[in-house]
Amino acid sequence: MRKEAKAYGTRKLAEGPAVAGRRVTLVEDVVTTGGAVRNAAVALRERDASVGVVVCAIDRSEPGANRLHEVGVETRSVLTRADLDAARHG
Repeated sequence: MRKEAKAYGTRKLAEGPAVAGRRVTLVEDVVTTGGAVRNAAVALRERDASVGVVVCAIDRSEPGANRLHEVGVETRSVLTRADLDAARHG
């Protein structure tokens, strides 16, 4: 997903096949507030995709800051901020 379609190249907001009627899982490297993922989920839903999960390498959001659940998107992370803090102090 892009923030907006480019004026050159394929001029698409998202690359790949049409998403209408498909279940889409978003993949993100780092989630801090979830803003970019929220925007991507909304844009994909506007194109009739079903978006319910984001998989990320690191969820570094402060407790309560990641509010993706409020728009029906579950965050599944490999590591969390707490994991990183524990490793730094352990």
